[in-house]
Amino acid sequence: KRAERLMQQHNYTAAIDLYRSILDRGNDSEAVKGIAEAYRRVGDSEETEYWYAMVALMPNPPQKAWLYYAQALQRNGKCDEATKWVKQYLEKIEPNNTQAIWLLKSCEASVVQDVARPQSLCQRVQSLDRIRRQALH
Repeated sequence: KRAERLMQQHNYTAAIDLYRSILDRGNDSEAVKGIAEAYRRVGDSEETEYWYAMVALMPNPPQKAWLYYAQALQRNGKCDEATKWVKQYLEKIEPNNTQAIWLLKSCEASVVQDVARPQSLCQRVQSLDRIRRQALH
């Protein structure tokens, strides 16, 4: 109850500390859900990924758990895994969710960019430098 109140007051850091102390005393699925959400709210994608991984695998996870887990995976550069979870979310929970659709498109675009990228950044800088030198002469 106290941790939920801290969350409602947007005091996520204090809520995280309280949820951790609850989890130190034993397994508590509500505390796991709470700490995952608190880390998501403070923007810590590493911790969000860790905790939402557990939430996503719970028997009846909150509706947005798969989406939040996918978002954290994407932020941490794990688009292949994020794609799996966001597709599951779109298929089973909310097929028209704009956030989920954009996350999926973003991951697909990043894969295409990696494959289609003909030059490294270093090569592009060298090309630009060559063009600049030619323009000066």
